[in-house]
Amino acid sequence: MPKLMPYAIKSVKKLEGDGGVGTVIQINFAAGPFKYEKHRTDDEIDIGSHFSKHTLIEGDLLVDKLDSIVFEVKFEASRNGGCIVKITSHNSRDLSLDLCQTRAISIPDSRVTYAISNDT
Repeated sequence: MPKLMPYAIKSVKKLEGDGGVGTVIQINFAAGPFKYEKHRTDDEIDIGSHFSKHTLIEGDLLVDKLDSIVFEVKFEASRNGGCIVKITSHNSRDLSLDLCQTRAISIPDSRVTYAISNDT
């Protein structure tokens, strides 16, 4: 991810696990209001349908109001050869936050190709 989004992500470190269910990673941000986040991969990883579910368990984004935020991430092919990432989030206290809604972002084909080619 740092090679895919160097303007946002400084580093990613695996803290526990083998990359599958139960793995905990720490994402360190390059700039902005947040320093880091820790995520745990939950019970759902479906390589075939390009879907995963993970939980933000620690970090600046939680502030003092939330215990966790669950993210459901789905990658879909786009017409231009890139992909669209659909992210749905749910927080632990059902607070209405801007980030706790369904979002879609588009990743240009060149970045997808780079990430796949370089195991990013």
